[in-house]
Amino acid sequence: MAVLYKLGKASVADVLDKLPDRRNYSTVRAQLRVLEEKRLVRHETKKLRYLYAPTVPRQIAQRSALRHMIETFFDGSVENSLATILTEDNPPRAIVIVSALVHVVRLRGADHYVDLSNEADVREMKSLLSTFR
Repeated sequence: MAVLYKLGKASVADVLDKLPDRRNYSTVRAQLRVLEEKRLVRHETKKLRYLYAPTVPRQIAQRSALRHMIETFFDGSVENSLATILTEDNPPRAIVIVSALVHVVRLRGADHYVDLSNEADVREMKSLLSTFR
């Protein structure tokens, strides 16, 4: 999905070229077919090949994937997932980021989530992060 979001539309070969580890063409095609069955991607035919594109905005897909991960690996507990993040690799950095995210969400209201592709949100995050250093 990350490749499709980055490219917009892509053939199986395009996706293969952008993946960090080499995979089989048939495997990628099968994965795209499954994503299409789940209505997360669609295809159009262009010059005898399929071009795949996401059907769901990236932010909605991110939230859905995160909810699924929390349900699957943390028994539905956001607290347990955050505790895991905060105790991994670099706890001080993680705490600063989580604190800044909470602050941004509070500034914008409960219906807003941070969109790292939005320049205003990124500027606000950088500004907040600089106050924690």
